[in-house]
Amino acid sequence: MKKKLKKINFKLIIIVLIHFVITFFTDKNIFVFSDINIINYIFCKIIFLLVLYLFWKFIFKLIDKDKVMISYFKKFLIYMIPISILLILCWPGNWFGPDVANFYEYAIHGNFLYYLNYLSSVFYMIGFMFFPVPSGPIILLAILFGIVFSYLTKNLYDIYKSKLVYLMLIPFFMLNTLFYTFYANRPIIYGVFYLLLISIILLDKIRNNKLTNKKFLVLMILTGISSYFRSESIYLILAIPLFIFIVYKLKVNVKNIAKIFGFTVLAFLIVAMPQKIYEYKNVEDQYTRNLPIYITPLSYMLTKDLKGKNLESDLAKIDKVIGIEEMKEYPSYIDAFCVWNNDCLKTGYTKEEYKEFQKAYFDVIKNNIPEFIMTKTLTFANASGVYGSTFTTKNLYNEDNQMLYKRKDTKPFINYKVRRFTYSLLEGRLTDKWQPNILYRIFNNLFVSFLIIGIIFIYSIIKKKLFYFLLCGMLIGHAVIVFFTAPASYFMYYFNVYLCGLVLGVIFVIDYIYYKKHKKSYVLKNK
Repeated sequence: MKKKLKKINFKLIIIVLIHFVITFFTDKNIFVFSDINIINYIFCKIIFLLVLYLFWKFIFKLIDKDKVMISYFKKFLIYMIPISILLILCWPGNWFGPDVANFYEYAIHGNFLYYLNYLSSVFYMIGFMFFPVPSGPIILLAILFGIVFSYLTKNLYDIYKSKLVYLMLIPFFMLNTLFYTFYANRPIIYGVFYLLLISIILLDKIRNNKLTNKKFLVLMILTGISSYFRSESIYLILAIPLFIFIVYKLKVNVKNIAKIFGFTVLAFLIVAMPQKIYEYKNVEDQYTRNLPIYITPLSYMLTKDLKGKNLESDLAKIDKVIGIEEMKEYPSYIDAFCVWNNDCLKTGYTKEEYKEFQKAYFDVIKNNIPEFIMTKTLTFANASGVYGSTFTTKNLYNEDNQMLYKRKDTKPFINYKVRRFTYSLLEGRLTDKWQPNILYRIFNNLFVSFLIIGIIFIYSIIKKKLFYFLLCGMLIGHAVIVFFTAPASYFMYYFNVYLCGLVLGVIFVIDYIYYKKHKKSYVLKNK
């Protein structure tokens, strides 16, 4: 018993508890306790306590001069110092669009915005608990980027022993990445968790690492979060167990299959439970949450000469859930403008009517595939960063006294002109013009990442590299899923594939340069 007590770091626990108690007072600067959902607040506070413990455990290891932790921290600072300067210059960050405003409004009252997945609200609330200002989630997001960067560079340095690993700054400091680093929206938060999950799998493959219980737990947590955060990632429930067998060379037997797949499904179910409980009690909200997927293509397709024997009947069934006339009034392949401008979403329909709506919708698509593909191609092209415009903060905060939510802690640290100029650089706009310049379009787009993934995919086929074939195939498959299901023309929907593609490209470039210098393929030749 005494030996067990000696292993407990009471100083660590005391510091964690003191910090935890202090946050109940600092929370008053951001949360509205007079009208707060106490159950959700306590739920997030428990998660926050666990994260707080990991944070202070890391700090204690730094104090104890743990060489591994010091190495991670040095690389973390290489990323965080310039990012912190940029955040100061563009404070309070990017608050473009209604999503982030809703996350803020819901979170300060302890409510979950289930429509955009409760995990987003949990992230916001934990961000507020760490940093009790509106930009708290943005600061937390930037730190999460820093953690992934330090993980990649530290482990790559262990392999190559070369400063070439700092080429990894490229994907993290591309203008698109920087812009979204300060934009705490669901696809971005999810994208960083997704990249961390893929990075662990990839680097463990390269380094021939063993699967420890701690590593398995981390993989299960990240898989649970990533597979549920956005519905198109449900395939991770099958993909990650497959990678675990390949990367860690596990024996394919009943015991291991049951264990790996069983815990993966369990992780997914645990993460999904809060959302599913809510949707069970609010069935109509569950249906409404998925409707934007249908609206954008159909609203634009209605401007075309559609075909189908039962077209009128199908449209009548669709009209019970989504207003046909409302969609015709605001047709678009860019976004669901009919939702915002005249609320085309209807209520009061039954479960049977919703099923009939789905069947009718797919009948219309089946009978008009060329129009559907054309619409989706336009949606993708506008999201690519080449054809259309990106988000812009051009018209946000154009005065020093124009504060977010009328809070003084959202005023620019210097002045609005500095903030506006900083964002014009991040958006590739050197002037007040809406559209980015030509250099931005050449380098900051989806096609660079897609090209990298495509080249590695072909390489994996030629060289018979199963792991890279499956990894790149998974990323290609993910992009295809988003292509057909994206509800709007937003670059951020492809953000995880964009990041993974750039990171993969940098790793292969580092290996190639190292090979040319040392006349041997140190890593990837036999991987």
